[in-house]
Amino acid sequence: MPLQWYSKDTDASHGICLGVDCETIWFTGKRTSTIGRINPDKTVEHFQIDTLAALPIFLNAGADDSVWGTELFGNKILKITAEGAVHEIDIPTPNCRSIAIIPDPSGKCMWFTQETGVKIGKVAFDGKEWKITEYPVPALQKNDVLASLVFDDEGNLWVQVYVDMNNPNPSGYDYIVKFDKSIRNLKTNDLSGVPFSTHTIPSKCSVMHRIEKDEEGNLWFTEMMADRLGKVTLK
Repeated sequence: MPLQWYSKDTDASHGICLGVDCETIWFTGKRTSTIGRINPDKTVEHFQIDTLAALPIFLNAGADDSVWGTELFGNKILKITAEGAVHEIDIPTPNCRSIAIIPDPSGKCMWFTQETGVKIGKVAFDGKEWKITEYPVPALQKNDVLASLVFDDEGNLWVQVYVDMNNPNPSGYDYIVKFDKSIRNLKTNDLSGVPFSTHTIPSKCSVMHRIEKDEEGNLWFTEMMADRLGKVTLK
């Protein structure tokens, strides 16, 4: 079928996801700080984020029947309702460069990564408002940064970590950290009781970018600068 274009010429579309109805397509306007929506009838709408130069880059349908996203420069997590109302939630760590966001398997909260904050965050509703809890990732080096994250079939959380190419010394291997599923039930941000393991990938300077689970339960990830795909075989 022929290609069709639905975004503005100037919005630098970046992230994309299906809405909770599995019909509506949502996308980010990276340059214009907007969220776009392609409705089932092929009409297109654009919704403005309050934060200027927020650079929204990642979207995912999830908790609260909303679509959630990360703001690379805005230092906020955004959520947009089916009615098009955009809300922003401040991330406690400044200039953390939030990257990816995914729903918890329970559907009750969202999890996201901080590239330079080297933390993962959980966005949950406390009965009055949505709040963020942050968990420091046990990085091997000070120049490690985070990429994306995914849950496996058992509910364990996997997080991509790689050496920052803008700060490459000391050099080191890139890896994926697996957190035991008990991380999902923590009442505080203390990870000391959560088992974790580090899984080194063969490539260096990979700039891992995304990670997804397939139908068989295995994990696939991209290595943007190594021009490779990787697979974690779990089944």
